[in-house]
Amino acid sequence: MPKKAQSQSTASAPTTDEAWRIEVALFRYTLALPLIQHDPKRDGSKKALRNNIAAMEYDIPHSRRRKVSVFTLRRWEKAFLKGGFEALKPKPRSDKGSCRALSIETLDRAETLKREQPLRSARSIIRILFLDTCAGYLTHPCGFYVQTSE
Repeated sequence: MPKKAQSQSTASAPTTDEAWRIEVALFRYTLALPLIQHDPKRDGSKKALRNNIAAMEYDIPHSRRRKVSVFTLRRWEKAFLKGGFEALKPKPRSDKGSCRALSIETLDRAETLKREQPLRSARSIIRILFLDTCAGYLTHPCGFYVQTSE
């Protein structure tokens, strides 16, 4: 049974975006460091070392996951060697602050439909949005599939 490794994370504490990125990078660095400083004479096979690190469970900052894959360890090692500590920081989302699933136009139309008839069901609103999109009234797709027959 793999051991549980201790981490110095404060996964539940609220942090700024940059502090969060640094905390995650420090965790990644902690796991990648033995691979970066690997000495075959002293440590044996790098593959075995990577497998041992991947076999353990961790308190990964800001994540529900408990394990890290061998592929991920290899990727973090290469990222550090190529770009240093900065390369271990998670990249900010390119769509941060924008609606990820529905266009603003679609959300506005859904709100209008609900205000017109407050008892209108979500299923009915989705169906109307789907039909609006098919008819060309909305220029952006709804972002989901709708079964139009009941």
